[in-house]
Amino acid sequence: MNDYVEMAKEALTRPSDFGWHGRDDMFESWGFTGVSWYPNGGGLDEVESILKQSNFICIKQFLEGKFPDSENIEEIGMNHWAAGNVDTLICKVINVDPPDQNNLDEDDISDEFKEIVDIVVSLRDDYPIFNEEDFSERESQFHYECFVDNLPFEVDKTKADIIHGELIDSGFDVNYDGIHNDDIFIAAYAAGAEDHKNCGEEWEAWEFLNPSEVTKRYQNNWKNAGQMELVNAA
Repeated sequence: MNDYVEMAKEALTRPSDFGWHGRDDMFESWGFTGVSWYPNGGGLDEVESILKQSNFICIKQFLEGKFPDSENIEEIGMNHWAAGNVDTLICKVINVDPPDQNNLDEDDISDEFKEIVDIVVSLRDDYPIFNEEDFSERESQFHYECFVDNLPFEVDKTKADIIHGELIDSGFDVNYDGIHNDDIFIAAYAAGAEDHKNCGEEWEAWEFLNPSEVTKRYQNNWKNAGQMELVNAA
């Protein structure tokens, strides 16, 4: 069982050199929960930032579902000199009035805070992802946006979905580095997503200079039967 009393005391401890201009009962009966994320990244890498966002949003939604009429949880925005903007959850920790932190026992602690403690400890000690499906969707969307942003200028970005799907169908993992522009040109041509500079011409020029590479890439990656016609057309 988690030590709710110790966690409550920690949540109610006012950080040193910390300016607070919110509710008057903060650090008396209300405290921080440890559930937060940084909209501008907070110095984290992209995947860590996405995980923070996913956990924050999904935990908040879970708590709203479990305690639909509760007024003991609030979302607030703050600013930190190092991390920038921070969205965080605060919670009413002590449910007795007046609060007495010196004689605190488990019965004095709100159900909402106990639930949050269980979640935070589980994320810390067991598994860091609260909602695997939500995190995976956000991560995939991030990688897709990076894919679109880094498409060669010769390719029509309005057809990025078609090119993306062609690459996936042909065995590429477009969530990570390793996709060459040549592969994108092939995908654009195979999917009929030629741009104003004509990906077909780009493909034919590259194919002419790299005949062995064309065959190798088709055998290893390309599953589109129509692609063989391109290979044999040289």
